[in-house]
Amino acid sequence: MTPTKTDKAHDELKHRGHGLTPVERQILILCNGTRQLAEITALMGPQAAAQVQHLTERGFLRARTQAAPDAESNPRRAARGTGAASGSEVPAGKTSAPAPRRSLVMARMYLFDMMERILGQQSDVVRQHLRAAATQDQLAVAIVDCLQLLVELAEPSVALRVANQLAEMLPLDQPQIITRVQALARPLGVAA
Repeated sequence: MTPTKTDKAHDELKHRGHGLTPVERQILILCNGTRQLAEITALMGPQAAAQVQHLTERGFLRARTQAAPDAESNPRRAARGTGAASGSEVPAGKTSAPAPRRSLVMARMYLFDMMERILGQQSDVVRQHLRAAATQDQLAVAIVDCLQLLVELAEPSVALRVANQLAEMLPLDQPQIITRVQALARPLGVAA
């Protein structure tokens, strides 16, 4: 299963009107239509599968539509396409999966929720720092500042997971911030 956000979920991430927990919001952020349930469970723990199901039942998530009805049961057919006369066949060896979305805004939302989840009520100042960043450069600095704080306060395995997730979310046109995030993550891999 590849869960993806509904309009209700996008509204929740913008306005926080449905009273979701920080963990539920984090799962919504991770459900970007490209991550499979197994990946989300690996990032968030075994309880994530039940939470994805609960969010689906509440209308925040839905399963991404597959190219063919039997795509999960027949990966070769999914890679080739349905073979219909519409000419939508995908050449062998090519995949039609979209590239992961990367953006500073998504990275900010992810880090905003992770800081709240990890630091609880003590995250107010940190989250305000993220919220106050008005330009891309300010946001890049705020993200690195928050990650440095997280490295100091959190367990190495938690900080490493957050740093790795950030590195996957940051836009490729921001190599300097990706390099800084990876540099912060490197010693954590040894400590974890």
